[in-house]
Amino acid sequence: MTNSGQSVTFNYFVGSGKVLSDPTKTTADLAPLQLGVFNAKNYKSLQFPIDSKTYPEVIIAMGSPNEEKINWTNASMSMKSVPIRANKLISWRKSQPVKALQHKVAIGYDGVNDCKTISLDCDEAYTLFLELEGSPASRFFGTKPLSETFVQQTECCDCTGGSCTPNVEKFVDNYINQINSDPKISPFIKAEKIVKYTTPPSTEKVNYNSYTLTIADEGGVEDLANVQTTYNNISIERVKRDGIFSTYKVIIPENDAAPSAYSIPSNSTLLSCPSGCPSGYTFVPKMDKFKVETNQNTDKSNDLLGIEGVLKVELLTLGVDQSSYIVYTESGDMSLAEITDDILNEFAANVTQLETTSAYCKLTSPLSAAWVRTEDYYKEVRTLCLTLGDSACGSNSEQLLELLDFYSSNPDIVGDSLALDEDGACANSYVVDQLSKDYLPVSSCTLNVANYSELAPFKGHTWGACCEGDETPNEVENIGIILTGAYIDTQFGDCSFKYDDFVELDMVRITVRQGEFVELDDKCAKRWDVTELQKPVYPTGIGRNVLKDYIAIQSTKGQIWSDDPRWREIYGYKYDFIKKDKFYKNYYLEFESMDKFERNLGYGGNDFRQTIVFAFEETVDTTQFENMLESWIQSVRPDLIDSDVKDNLYR
Repeated sequence: MTNSGQSVTFNYFVGSGKVLSDPTKTTADLAPLQLGVFNAKNYKSLQFPIDSKTYPEVIIAMGSPNEEKINWTNASMSMKSVPIRANKLISWRKSQPVKALQHKVAIGYDGVNDCKTISLDCDEAYTLFLELEGSPASRFFGTKPLSETFVQQTECCDCTGGSCTPNVEKFVDNYINQINSDPKISPFIKAEKIVKYTTPPSTEKVNYNSYTLTIADEGGVEDLANVQTTYNNISIERVKRDGIFSTYKVIIPENDAAPSAYSIPSNSTLLSCPSGCPSGYTFVPKMDKFKVETNQNTDKSNDLLGIEGVLKVELLTLGVDQSSYIVYTESGDMSLAEITDDILNEFAANVTQLETTSAYCKLTSPLSAAWVRTEDYYKEVRTLCLTLGDSACGSNSEQLLELLDFYSSNPDIVGDSLALDEDGACANSYVVDQLSKDYLPVSSCTLNVANYSELAPFKGHTWGACCEGDETPNEVENIGIILTGAYIDTQFGDCSFKYDDFVELDMVRITVRQGEFVELDDKCAKRWDVTELQKPVYPTGIGRNVLKDYIAIQSTKGQIWSDDPRWREIYGYKYDFIKKDKFYKNYYLEFESMDKFERNLGYGGNDFRQTIVFAFEETVDTTQFENMLESWIQSVRPDLIDSDVKDNLYR
C-alpha cells in the first residue's frame, strides 16, 4: 500500500554537472558536487548505460561541498538517497527556469495596429487614470491599489490655415513626463512613447559609443576604483558580475578614441575561484604556515627550502644571534612534529604552527585586456534663451564673459554653444545648446523621450525656450504610450541573507482608464484604445530560492542552518556554491520508497511517495547526468522519458 496523499522530498542535490562513472570507485570517491548512480548493494559506481535488470535497485549520491571541521558533524560525508527500486518509479520530470516578464500596456498606438492612435480635439481637457496593484505598491501605500490621475488641456487652435489639430506629440510627451516624474507612481511604472511619423523629423543629436571591459577580479569597490583611476577623465561603472568576472562600461562621444587596453599587473591575486583559475593565472593551493626561530645569525632560507615538502620560505628577521622565518608547506602534507624533526636535523630551532592560508589564483605575468565596442547611444539637443538687462547700456561683452565663466564646467552644455543672440540697446539675449539628461539607446522598440535638467539660473535669471510659438509640429500618423510595470526583486548579500525571511517577488499590474464616469458629456465619445502587450509572468528557478530549499532539506539531515556565518564556518557547512543571482534548471525523480528501508523512521509499514530534486545552473551541461539516469529509467519505464520541458515547479 502506498500513501499517495503527498510526495515528500528528502534529497535536494545541487550539482555541478560532473558525473562519476568509474566502476572501480564508490560513493567515498565523489568530488564535491559530483553526482553518480551507484549499486545499492555495495555502493559501487555504475557506468552508462545502466540496465534495470542487472541493477534493479540503485542509490544516487553527490559529493559533499562541506568541510569537516568537527568530527560528529560528518560534514564531508557524501549525500545519498534511499535505495530506489526500478519497479517503483512514478515519474521523471524536467523543468527550465522562467524569467520575469513585466506587465506592459499600450495606450493608443501599439506599434502594430494602424487603426489605434491617440487623437485629440482643440481646447479639450483629457484625464488619464492609472491604477497599480501588487505588493510593491501596497507595501508603501496600503492595501488599496495605488492610483493617480493626470490631466491635460489641449491648446486653442489657429484654424486660419485650414488645420485645427493640436500638437499631439507634445501632448503625449507631457503625459509621459508627468508619469515618469510623479513622486508616488514613478517608482512602479515607466512610460515611453511609440510613434509612427508621416515624415520622420530631424532632431539635433550628439552621438556616443559605449565600450565594455570584462576582467577577472574580486568584484569589490577597490577593483572598480582601480579601473576608474586608470581612466581619470571618463566615468566608469560596473554593469555585470558573473562568477569571478566583472564587466565595466563606459560611454564616450563617438569621435573620441576607444579607451586604451587595461593592464593587470603580475602577481595580482584572486581569492575566490570556485570554477578554477582564469586564463593567465596559476592556482596556488592552501598552505600550512610555520614560524621558525633560531639563534643562528646567518640566513638559513636555503637550508629550509632544501627540506622535502617545503614550498616557500620568508625571512622575517636576521640579527645578532637570532633569525626567524615563515615556512610554507602544502596544507595537510606535514604535521608540526614532522616538520620540526626535519628542521632540527638541519639546525636547532623553535617551530610554531600558524594559520592555514587560503587557496588563490596568481597572475604570473602582466595581462592586457581590451575594451569592446557595444551599444550606440545619443543625446538630444535643445536651444535655450536668456534675456539680461545691461548694467550699463552697451555692456554685453562683459556679460558674455561672466556667462561663459559661470557655465564653463557645466556638463550639460554643448561646447562653444553659449553665445550672444541679439544685442539690444539696454538688454541682450543669449542662446545655449543643452544636452538631454540621459543616454538614449539607438536600438529601441519605443521612441525615446528626451528629458532635460533645469539649467542653473544666472543671477536669478532662468533660461527658457526660444520662440516657442513658432514651433512646427512633427507629422504624426500614429502615436501611443507604452506603460511598463516594475519588477520588484529585493536582493540580499551573503551577510544579510536569512533563510527564514520572506521577501515577495511581485509584479506591478496596471489598469488604465481615460476620463471619469461623470466627466464626459458625450457618453458615446470614443476613448483611446488600451492594449495589453504583455501579461506579468513570475520567475521560477531563482538561485536564492534554490538555496532556501537546499537549506530546508539539509536541516532534516542534521545540517542545521545558522544566520551567523561564524557558526557556519565552525561547522564547515558550505552554501556559497549556490549562486543567489543565477537561474537553475530542475529535474524531479518520483518513486515509492520501500517500507523495509524506512520502518525505523516510524511510517507504520506503509510505502510512501518520495521525490528527489536535482538542481543545476541553467548554463551547466547536464547531458552526461541525463544520459546516465535516463538509461536506467528507459530500461524499465520508457513511458517516463519525455522530451517536453515543463515550467519550473519551484520558485
